[in-house]
Amino acid sequence: MLYSTEHKVSPNYPTCLDYIRQHNRDTIVVDLMDEYNRFFPRSIGEDEELGRVHVIHTLGNKVLVMTYTGSILFSYPLEGEFQPPLFKPRALCIRNNLIFISDLRNKMIFIFTLEGNSVSHFPCPDNSPSTPIKRPKGIAVDKDNTIYVSMLDSLQILNSTLPVHQIFGAGKIGKPKDVQLFNEFILVLSWDNVTSVFFLTTDGLVVRQCVIRRHVQTYGYTGRPWYFDLDHYGNMLLIFFRESRSMLELYSQDGNLIASQKLSKLDRPRGLKLLKDKNLIAISAYGENSLYIM
Repeated sequence: MLYSTEHKVSPNYPTCLDYIRQHNRDTIVVDLMDEYNRFFPRSIGEDEELGRVHVIHTLGNKVLVMTYTGSILFSYPLEGEFQPPLFKPRALCIRNNLIFISDLRNKMIFIFTLEGNSVSHFPCPDNSPSTPIKRPKGIAVDKDNTIYVSMLDSLQILNSTLPVHQIFGAGKIGKPKDVQLFNEFILVLSWDNVTSVFFLTTDGLVVRQCVIRRHVQTYGYTGRPWYFDLDHYGNMLLIFFRESRSMLELYSQDGNLIASQKLSKLDRPRGLKLLKDKNLIAISAYGENSLYIM
């Protein structure tokens, strides 16, 4: 069950355009290098209740938790608490006071409390469902804890208490990378010959394909977006990246470019998250092992 279409939006909420306009203000840079000189940050989540930012540590197989000003508080899973361990966590979503993580190598979904304590994980190795999760990537969760996971070529729907699998869009939505929810729609960011956002109903019907770029290479950007986020109005924020030339771009749900901002200082940005209540953007820079809060 997704948000009701009667979901009201305050006119005082900032749009993605407001974030882009403020890009040049003071920026907090958090160095996330570990003792092995590696980090490779990816997906970012926001705990609005406690005022924390969560960032996936890809190679360390953990999640770092920090304040809006970049002070690192702790990491999870907690030492010695959780089996099996995370192995290449890919994306996270914070919803209903829980943290949901898609794990690429374990092919599982892990659930934690806001303090990093383990709650559950599935599919279980000794009781795998008949339709296992195949290479989970992006993840979104609705108010009923229904989980939406982008996979290799489709979208998988699960329930956090009793994993019931449904497969949507197989062969019809390219190669999905990330997923978001808005009103009654499931939005799936996908690569194929083009970069698109597909709009699906909760019944799995593909109702629209929003083409973002027809030929990425002609724009000089070797990296397509891995993650995307939505503002309160459903406008879509994406990053097209290159080592020395990346673009933060805002699109309407019709695929029209509304605004863009060059990110010349960031080396291969990947994850991004609108920290809506703080009017900030968090961007993980994969190439320099840093998190930018701007």
